[in-house]
Amino acid sequence: MKIFKKITIYLIVLILMISSVYTCYADSYFMEDGFKYSVSNGYATIVGYEGTDNVVEIPLDFNGFVVNTIDMAAFSGNDNITEIKLPYLLRYINSSAFANMKSLKSINIPELCEQMGSHTFDGCEGLSDVLMETASLKTITERAFYNCVSLESFVVPYGTESIKDFAFENCTSLKYITIPNTVTEISDSAFSGVDNLCIICSEGSQAEEYAELWGADCYHIGDSNADGKVNILDVTAIQKYKIGEQELSEYGMRCADVNHDGSITVRDATLIQMKLAKYDVDF
Repeated sequence: MKIFKKITIYLIVLILMISSVYTCYADSYFMEDGFKYSVSNGYATIVGYEGTDNVVEIPLDFNGFVVNTIDMAAFSGNDNITEIKLPYLLRYINSSAFANMKSLKSINIPELCEQMGSHTFDGCEGLSDVLMETASLKTITERAFYNCVSLESFVVPYGTESIKDFAFENCTSLKYITIPNTVTEISDSAFSGVDNLCIICSEGSQAEEYAELWGADCYHIGDSNADGKVNILDVTAIQKYKIGEQELSEYGMRCADVNHDGSITVRDATLIQMKLAKYDVDF
């Protein structure tokens, strides 16, 4: 009986010790290479940056704790940073994480990222290059890119379902946006203050309906020769373009990149062929 009591006491002490360690991690902040971060449930969250680098590459982990979250306003107002490279295991970007970074020009949204909070890039006036690598993001949130006046083109990642209120409001330089057929909801105010917008989308999609409703120019993904149709001539146009026998218009170039990898290749032509042949191909 005494042995049982001793074992019970030891177990209680052990549990309390473990609990205190996790509490310490959760409630404490750590500094490394200019990054201020916290640790909770085995993951690290970036809560601030006090470094002086212009190009900032966030590490995959801190002392074995994988960075999976950028906290609310973590980089907000930093006018020194021009480029941020996010780690590929990052999953959550909280509200206003990069808001009002006047000098920020380039950033990637990694493949596993599934959340971008509202006002993520609100007021990033110099932002011109956003590489959307993610295949997990469902929503472009409210005012995510509000007043990003240098943003000229944007590709909404495949799998996204909605573009919320004022998401791209006052993006006065925005000329091209590619919207996949997975998007079924676009707020009326999503592109408020954006003139002369060209929407590149799939035929019969919600984006095409939106373009018709608001009088935006509209071209179809895959329409490489920009003749208003997606057919075998578009495949030929890409093939001739690749061997230098045909030029593509500015619209045609954007429509030809059907897999949205930033370049026009034989793979794009193959995907168009597969879609025409009624294979299960979406773009």
